[in-house]
Parts: sequence; C-alpha cells; structure tokens
Amino acid sequence: LYWPYFNIADSAISIGAVILVLDAFRRH
Repeated sequence: LYWPYFNIADSAISIGAVILVLDAFRRH
C-alpha cells in the first residue's frame, strides 16, 4: 500500500536533507 502521506513525508525529508547540505556548504 502506498499512502499519500508517506510520499509527502519522503519529499519533506529529502528537501530537509538538501537544505541541511546547502547550509553546511554555506558555512564552509
């Protein structure tokens, strides 16, 4: 079963990871 909620959560996690990476690059 694929729930829309899981898709939204997965996207949010991916976006959050990208933001964390970009923030880490900015600090360097």
